[in-house]
Formats: sequence, structure tokens, C-alpha cells
Amino acid sequence: MDYEYNPEEAFAINFGFLRVDGAWPTGITNPILRFIINEVSFIVVKSVICQNNYTVSVMNCCRFLYRIYGFCVLSIFTVLYFSTEIILMTVIWGDVQAMVDCSFLFLTHLSHSVKLTNFLLRQKRLDRMIFQLREPMFVPKRPEHIAIMKAAVLNAERETKMFLTITFGTIICWSILPLLSQKEVKELPLMGWFPFDTTQSPAYGFTYTYQVISVLLNACVNAMMDTMTSGLLILMGAQLDMLKENLQSLTDDASTMSQAEMKYIYNVRDVFQIGIMAQFLASSIIICLTCFKYHQHL
Repeated sequence: MDYEYNPEEAFAINFGFLRVDGAWPTGITNPILRFIINEVSFIVVKSVICQNNYTVSVMNCCRFLYRIYGFCVLSIFTVLYFSTEIILMTVIWGDVQAMVDCSFLFLTHLSHSVKLTNFLLRQKRLDRMIFQLREPMFVPKRPEHIAIMKAAVLNAERETKMFLTITFGTIICWSILPLLSQKEVKELPLMGWFPFDTTQSPAYGFTYTYQVISVLLNACVNAMMDTMTSGLLILMGAQLDMLKENLQSLTDDASTMSQAEMKYIYNVRDVFQIGIMAQFLASSIIICLTCFKYHQHL
């Protein structure tokens, strides 16, 4: 059967968005990013490095430039943006109603920050885990295995596309609401503290654009991290189904495959358990705050 096993295909969309957002330096394939970084690397290497070890120098320079790019993107659109919410919470501290209104997105972004930090710190380990899926022990060898793996990859891709569609739809609705408002004072899509008057132009337009871009990038990164977690779990479920097929036919490598898969499952759990716990805690608090606010309006 003509089938090329490619587990990375399940995460193609994830890798694309994470690379654009500066959160996944492995194998830069985005054509725009690759062109810019390669051209800059060529200029830098040609001007400051001798022609010896040219290829290695360009590769190292590419990685270095991408890390600078990622640092700038994450600092401007994640750290700086989240700082405006932290300062706002400090300013309104003690005003219960204002704190409740601000907490809905503040807690969401707080859990996102924890997940992103955990993701970045364990990125190399996660990269090795994805590459590990190409080891012979995990490669489908029978027609039944191929059918199971094809369905798993398709499900992972479908789930990512669904989450991405919901993310874009939510951001579009959120961003146009202030523009449709009939209030005399201009409102921003999200709450935040800024050291200037955001109700006057051109400050309003600048801040509005900054918030929309920040929310778009952070929401996409958040969705891609979540769907990468679920995608790995889907692929491991497929591996367990393949193991079941082996056990039913009593193949010799069933025991070895079982041990390898259990070790891989433990690795998936260790990498993502902090992010999942942060998401669960933030969601629980948000639900409690929603009930509190609803009770106030009764």
C-alpha cells in the first residue's frame, strides 16, 4: 500500500502559526519569514564571517535571528499587552465590580501566560517527542494500522481547523463591537491601562490596532498549544489502537510496543499537565465570577 507515514502532518497548521508568532524555531518553513531571515543571515555572514563553514554559519545565524524575532514578537504583543492588564488590576484594586469585569480576560491571559511559559521551556523536549513518532516502533506496518493512523491525523487536523475558525470568528466579533457602539466616548475592545488618553485620535486608533493584533496572536498561539496537546493525545490513541490490533494477532513486538507507548504517554502528560491545570483553574474561577456577576443583576 502506497502510504507515506508523516505524523508531523497532524500539526502542520500548529507549526505554521507558532512559527509566525515566534514560538517555534524548529524548521522555519513560512516563505516570508524564511526569505527575510535567510537574506539577513546572508548579509551578516558575508560581512562578518569568513567563507569557511559558511553553511553552518548561516544556519546558526538563522536560528539566532529567529530567536530575536520571536523575543520581539512575544515581548511586544504578549508581555507588554499582559502588563497593561496587570497595571489596571493594580489601579482598580479594591473596586470589586471593576475587578470582576477585568478578571474575565485577565485570568484567561494569566493561564495563557503559564501555558506559554511551560510550552517554551519544554519546547526542545516536545520537538523530540514529535520526532520520536517516526521511530520504527511507532510506524504503522499493516493495512489496519495505516487506516487507524490516517483517521487520527485527519481528526487532529479537523480539530485544529475547527478551533482556528472559532478563534477567528470570536476575535472578529470582539474587534468590531466597539466600532458599532453608539456611545460618545470611544471604547477599546479590551480593558487595559495605558499612559495616555485612549479616547482621542490618533491614540485610539493606535491602541485599538495594537489590542486587536495582540489578541489575534495570543489567541492563535493559545489555540495552537491546546490543539497540539489534543493532537498528540489523538495520535497516542491511534497508537494504542494499533497495539490492540497487534495483541489480537499476537505479534512478537506487541510487548515492546506497549512499553514504548506507555513511556511516550507519560512524556505527553509531563509536558502538558501544567498548562492543562492552569487552564482548568482559570476556567473554574471565571465560572465563579460569572455566577457572582449574574447574582448581582438579579
